[in-house]
Amino acid sequence: MNELFGPDKELRKQIRKLQYAVLTLLEKETGAVTKIYYRRKWVVIEISAFGAALGNMAYLGIGMSFGIAIGVGIGTKKDKEAAAQDKVLDIEI
Repeated sequence: MNELFGPDKELRKQIRKLQYAVLTLLEKETGAVTKIYYRRKWVVIEISAFGAALGNMAYLGIGMSFGIAIGVGIGTKKDKEAAAQDKVLDIEI
């Protein structure tokens, strides 16, 4: 952290990278995650899976809708499991 320097925009970028590095380390070592971590992760996974799986650009909107719905469902369930195990950090980035 002491090595950070530069203009405000560059400093913010470096701080953000450092925050993500710390959160990634915490997740790997302890399994602790931030609020709605799994919901964000699963929405992205399901949108890409359903959006691309239909293969036709005309169906992209339908695939994305299904992906969002399924991703929110799976992610919310996994977030609740993490909260029950007391592995949720009280921060949101």
